[in-house]
Amino acid sequence: MGFKLLLLFLFVATFSGFTYGVVEVNLISRQKLLEVERKLNLLNKRAVKSIRSEDGDIIDCIDVHKQPAFDHPALRNHTIQMTPSYNPQTERTTTTMETSTKGGGGSSVTVTSQLWQRSGSCPEGTIPIRRIRKKELVKASSVKEYGRKKPSQKFNHLDEDIDSYLQLENHSLAILLTEGYSYSGAKGDIKVWNPFVETDDEYSTSRVSLKNGPYMSYEAIESGWAVNPGVYGDRSTRLFVYWTTDSSKTTGCFDLTCPGFVQTSNEVALGAAIYPISTSTGLPYQITTYIFQDPNTSNWWVQFGEKTNIGYWPPDLFALLRYHAITVQWGGEVCSSKTGIHPHTATGMGSGNFPDYVFGNSGYVKRMRVRQTILDLRFPEWVDTYTDEYKCYDAFYLGDYVEDPEFYYGGLVIRQANDMVGKSMDKSGCDPALRQELTTLANSSVGLKASLSSFVLSLKLSLHCFVLAFYMMDPRVLFHRLEKNIFILIVSSWGGGAFHVIKQYGGKEIHLRFMFPFDCRESCGLTPGVVGVDSISGHKLLEVERKLDHLNKHAVKSIHSEDGDIIDCVDIYNQPAFDHPALRNHTIQMTPSYHPTMERTSTTMKASTKGKGGSSLNVTSQLWQRSGSCPEGTIPIRRIQKQDLLKANSLKETTEVFLRVQVAILIAQGFSYLGAQGDIKVDNPFVESDDYSTSQVSLKNGNYMYYEAIESGWAVNPRVYGDRTTRLFVYWTVDSSNTTGCFDLTCPGFVQTSNKVALGAAIYPISTSGGLPYQITVYIYKDTNTSNWWVQYNGVNIGYWPQDLFGALRYHAESVEWGGEVYSSKIGTHPHTATAMGNGQLPNWDDYGCRSGCVKRMRVRENSLDLRFPEFVNAYADEYRCYDVFYIEDYVEDPEFYYGGPGKSLWCP
Repeated sequence: MGFKLLLLFLFVATFSGFTYGVVEVNLISRQKLLEVERKLNLLNKRAVKSIRSEDGDIIDCIDVHKQPAFDHPALRNHTIQMTPSYNPQTERTTTTMETSTKGGGGSSVTVTSQLWQRSGSCPEGTIPIRRIRKKELVKASSVKEYGRKKPSQKFNHLDEDIDSYLQLENHSLAILLTEGYSYSGAKGDIKVWNPFVETDDEYSTSRVSLKNGPYMSYEAIESGWAVNPGVYGDRSTRLFVYWTTDSSKTTGCFDLTCPGFVQTSNEVALGAAIYPISTSTGLPYQITTYIFQDPNTSNWWVQFGEKTNIGYWPPDLFALLRYHAITVQWGGEVCSSKTGIHPHTATGMGSGNFPDYVFGNSGYVKRMRVRQTILDLRFPEWVDTYTDEYKCYDAFYLGDYVEDPEFYYGGLVIRQANDMVGKSMDKSGCDPALRQELTTLANSSVGLKASLSSFVLSLKLSLHCFVLAFYMMDPRVLFHRLEKNIFILIVSSWGGGAFHVIKQYGGKEIHLRFMFPFDCRESCGLTPGVVGVDSISGHKLLEVERKLDHLNKHAVKSIHSEDGDIIDCVDIYNQPAFDHPALRNHTIQMTPSYHPTMERTSTTMKASTKGKGGSSLNVTSQLWQRSGSCPEGTIPIRRIQKQDLLKANSLKETTEVFLRVQVAILIAQGFSYLGAQGDIKVDNPFVESDDYSTSQVSLKNGNYMYYEAIESGWAVNPRVYGDRTTRLFVYWTVDSSNTTGCFDLTCPGFVQTSNKVALGAAIYPISTSGGLPYQITVYIYKDTNTSNWWVQYNGVNIGYWPQDLFGALRYHAESVEWGGEVYSSKIGTHPHTATAMGNGQLPNWDDYGCRSGCVKRMRVRENSLDLRFPEFVNAYADEYRCYDVFYIEDYVEDPEFYYGGPGKSLWCP
């Protein structure tokens, strides 16, 4: 009955060129199908209302008195407690984590939303329940055990000093634990990631957990986030709760997949996707999870965020936990049948990186608190770290030199070492992260410079070392001590955020990044990535100060953004544009002289019949807007920092676009164009230190060697912005960037009118490979009455380029381009730059979700004011093996353009 039929269907049609390969068909037994139907009838209650979420989930609003919990025999006559009997006293909670003196995880934005909430809400008296699909149960190895963790029948290497339930087979932990008291609550701020999960029967979670009982049959309750394809059917990061009374042998489950947890909130759906999530080069996001016992009813409540009480586990479910917990754990768990063996599972924990307490690019938990005999929350008196496989998933507790203790954890199997990194692999169980160390330069007067090469420097010095820890695509560097008369610049060979000023000596600012301290009494290896040591001349410092005075105008108000940017609200009449000689007497045009006639813009890209670009959510916000707003009569300008200018080889280079560019574009030519529009998917491609990568809409006029151009879109440009964040930009030039033009407001020219959008500020959220696709809508158009070229961002008119700046463009554009551009000095050479375009994937229109860079709803404006698709387009790529293009217009509702690539690769050496 339950067997697999393997069909080999090979068909070659000479007229079509199609070749069909292997198709595998699973025949499901009638018995299992009957089990599935019974289970679905049990799990999916009748809905008062159903909400279709943008990620495909269906959220059913169920009468709170008809939820699955009451199918449990112990809860048949249970009376719902709608709210806790008291308001739990907690420490003051800010929206961001405090940045400590030594810990460099930075600030995290608290996530309190779920994606389904964008599509609707459940009425009072109901609770939102994620509908279980038939296909999810069909894929389960056992319908009866669906939603339950895999129990462990035996244990790995037992350590007498550690409770044995920490060492379960098929489970690998990296946790911070406390025990020795009676606990009635535990809380933590958990950074939200989307780790890789190798197979559908594995999962990775980050959570707060409370336990009681013997290790062979303990009781446990926990909550946090999980990537669990076996339960949820995909690899999205989702909010979960879990409980068991016998180590998951026969009881317990995730969320509401079995009777037990009583939900009371109509705002939060267990098992629904959390958004946004953290990315290695983007913003950090966290959830706050608090599990506490009501002292009057003994119910164990789960709080999500600081205010939302989701529901509770009644004490009737438990024998020991009805009184208290004896252990609290914070951290990560990976479940796989391939833990502790070789080859090891590739499923990641946390972010997939080993603990990183400097930049926070690993899993971490902060503001860890417990509740003991009193109702106040406090940090536990005793904690300890524990890992099952420290070479695969490690843990690091930071308790000294920080305002509040922090716990970092996680790990990843390194499957392919990069040529740029020296190999130092320990072949035991699984491959650890690559680690490299360099002896210190402290107390040295030696000048040193190296770029992507190995060198050895021997000095008789103190016990401090450089430590370079390379994590699969995200290395970091430490410099522990330096001498006062040397300027030290330390950069990573793969990427990272902006440098921060650590200390200043004698007028020279020292820009450092701190990582793991290392004791040199043990051996120190030598193979660094990119390390630069250079002096800053007094002449350059003077240039920097002059440039800053010119760029940064007096602010009426300043806003400190969560990503470290400072947004100055500058009087609109005092903006940089009016430093341009041609604009000294310019009169500001506050709004266009007419409302541009546009086609209806939907919030999602339309899914076509054949092209599978999927839906993309419109990005209408910038991160700084969460921290404040600029008053009327001012414009928001991102403040240029001194370190941004210090890193430039030439101060002039911060404003110019270089000629060494490669494009992958769709071109429209042959008419006079007065405007162009496109929906551009927002990504965060990898960019080497001296390169940039943009995706934009561009209009040009003039010959190839001396053209005029205006463009807008998103860019990753560390040379201009000082980090690798994806940012909104505008750019202009009148001589192919030879002597004129700049990004944003870094030179006079563009006149800004909006007080809502800051040029050069971070766009959020951005698309991720395992998450939702996001887009921005960019529209550049000419005001036919004033000849000014306006830029519209998601329907907001940001400002304009006055026609006085241009010669040919004051009349019209002769060509329109949509797509990507990469600048690098290593284009057309060997080795090629590794800077990516789009999201780093070569275009493939048949990939669901627009997995490469893409532009949709491309429109131009010609003689009339209407937007329409151009009559003629052509796709073009300079280096198709590195960055390719794909244009599709057949069998789709609207033509689509796909572009991008990884740069250096097997096909682009």
